Amino acid sequence: MSHIIIEGNLTADAEGGYGKESGKPWARLNVAVNNRVKIQDGSWTDGPTSFYRVTAFGSLAENAMNSLHKGNTVVVSGDLTVESFVARTAPTASRRRSPPTTWAPPSDSAPSPSPRPAKPRRPPAPSKNATGAG
Repeated sequence: MSHIIIEGNLTADAEGGYGKESGKPWARLNVAVNNRVKIQDGSWTDGPTSFYRVTAFGSLAENAMNSLHKGNTVVVSGDLTVESFVARTAPTASRRRSPPTTWAPPSDSAPSPSPRPAKPRRPPAPSKNATGAG
């Protein structure tokens, strides 16, 4: 397997649910990735679009279901699996799948972090010298 990182746009809202037997959450996303290519006159244009089906489980799946929607730009990191299948429109086709280890919005579109309340700190344990004990 190859580890990949992709940045692209969701082609539909996240879909998912809970496993019938396990009860564990799952989510499936379809990500379209356009690579930019330089043409002969030196200008840049969109190259062919690649589509990735991303499947997540557990808390990552719940997060995706609650926050990711069609058109969102995402960055996905995971292991790539390529599957071959028979398509209606072509004799054979391939599909790229990537179960993510992480995903996030790209850094230029990420919302600024909300301020979090400071965690209460425990006072330091008294030292023997501070209490007068030897």
